[in-house]
Amino acid sequence: MATMTIDEAASRLSEVIANLRPGEELILTRDAKPVAKLQPTELPTGMAIYGRGKDTCSFNTDDESHLADFAEYLQ
Repeated sequence: MATMTIDEAASRLSEVIANLRPGEELILTRDAKPVAKLQPTELPTGMAIYGRGKDTCSFNTDDESHLADFAEYLQ
């Protein structure tokens, strides 16, 4: 479980929130004592959410062998 001071979290809040992953928690501290817990909310399933699939798909554009199946359509 990660910890961070309140002042540090406040100065980088948007970055901290963007880096939180489902199931992770961030404990915020003041004077080395835990005072709050930051955790992401559960995203609804079954509906499109922009950015949800980021970095989950890649394409190899150097290989054109897959186009052979579409040769008749490309003419």
